[in-house]
Amino acid sequence: MRIGIDAHAIGAKSPQGGNETFWRNLLLKLGEIDGKNEYFIFTSGQSWLETQLCGCSNFHFQTISESASKRVFYEINYFSKHFRLDLFHGTYYGPLVNIIPMILTVHDASYFRMKELYPSLRYTLLRTLIKKSLRAARAIVTISNFSKEEIIQLTGITEEKVKVIHCGVDNFSISDESTSSNHPVTDEFSIDQNWKPYILFLGNIEPRKNLSTFIKAFSILQHRCDSRYKLIIAGMPHEGYIGYLVELVSQLKLNNKVIFTGYVPELKRQLIISGASLFVYPSLYEGFGFPPFEAFSLGVPVVVAQAGAMPEVLGDAAIFFHPLDYDDLADKMFELLTNQALRSDLVIKGYSQISKFSWLEAAKKLIRVYEEII
Repeated sequence: MRIGIDAHAIGAKSPQGGNETFWRNLLLKLGEIDGKNEYFIFTSGQSWLETQLCGCSNFHFQTISESASKRVFYEINYFSKHFRLDLFHGTYYGPLVNIIPMILTVHDASYFRMKELYPSLRYTLLRTLIKKSLRAARAIVTISNFSKEEIIQLTGITEEKVKVIHCGVDNFSISDESTSSNHPVTDEFSIDQNWKPYILFLGNIEPRKNLSTFIKAFSILQHRCDSRYKLIIAGMPHEGYIGYLVELVSQLKLNNKVIFTGYVPELKRQLIISGASLFVYPSLYEGFGFPPFEAFSLGVPVVVAQAGAMPEVLGDAAIFFHPLDYDDLADKMFELLTNQALRSDLVIKGYSQISKFSWLEAAKKLIRVYEEII
């Protein structure tokens, strides 16, 4: 079988978050276990993944545009014909006129569930493209049972069409490479030993991450426990939203307590997470959510919003709070900062939770979906 995969998140000029993580890890495992099928990987540019898979003679790479319209309305069908593909696997959307069978990966239904966060004409058109693509696809792969139910409810797709393949989870550790830079994490992100101890959020800084609730909760926490704690918000800022957060920090007189680091390079994530006293992930909507698992792997206790797929994938390894209740979040943070027995228990449960998710198993399940379609 000759399979084309739109992995345009790989090699993109700007970081692509969970989408990039999903494809990078799945493709590496497919390279390990599948020498039978031919894979044609469409990326936005060269990346280390191409080097990693250079020993796999059945993996081929083709650069495509970062422009969705160019990919959907021209490139995908062109390369499908050029490479004589049997199957195309896209992410969220694909050609509306398919010359070969199509599978789509949809991580979540946020574009439909949270329309108020995506009000522009661009997103209105994107929702239309996604819905039409889902109807044209032979199968839809999603990453949690929560996302499956959301996709079915919000797009009208039949249940039989949607396949759940949970993501795997990397077992992170602090590597020599992450500590060997001439510009260590403390310099790159203006974090030095004077900032410790700190509470951390790491992820894309966008409205659905619910960071205003986090900041308000932190303000309350300042009056309840050791005021030495600082708040670090690390990640790529969403245009417009970061200004609102900075203003909120100023209003709450937390300017000397809160730091926005900007994007954190892959090699530095472990250092920032491992140095935290507590990891908080207040997101209102996630299809899976990788950052809490990174904290689990590095032995950092986690507090998350009881929303989206978080209860499904994190189980009892995290403490949950009501998503918009900053008093509740402040209570949960205080509890975890002051209860050593609870912290130790969650760290043990976190390590156990990681073992339930495997990229190898995800790759095996994906191959079975391919075989069902063709």
